Amino acid sequence: MATRIGRRLRQRVAIMKQENVLGHMNDGVEHGFCICNDRGKLIAGRETSGDHYNVSVDMNCPAGKPIGIFHTHPGGVPEPSSTDIKSARQHGVEHLCIGVPEKGVIKCHRVSRKA
Repeated sequence: MATRIGRRLRQRVAIMKQENVLGHMNDGVEHGFCICNDRGKLIAGRETSGDHYNVSVDMNCPAGKPIGIFHTHPGGVPEPSSTDIKSARQHGVEHLCIGVPEKGVIKCHRVSRKA
């Protein structure tokens, strides 16, 4: 199942890039949403915004259950920080996708549940 989710996640990221999801997020602050699995279909939760260095992602799914977190790193790199990994583990999700609006890059990472 993890392989199918990984494939779907890669497909969803490709669609997000095509739809220029990062376009409206290029305002210098972090944006984020939870990634939900609704019977095999990946959907986004409610988008939230924070400041330049962090965002508190709403982990309530409109349907299904949370499997990951998407957020931006304005002016940064699409790699998870130790805080990002800690947050994913606290929420019990194993996928962490990070976008850099200025570069149009989105990269997903698998987070182990153990520290």
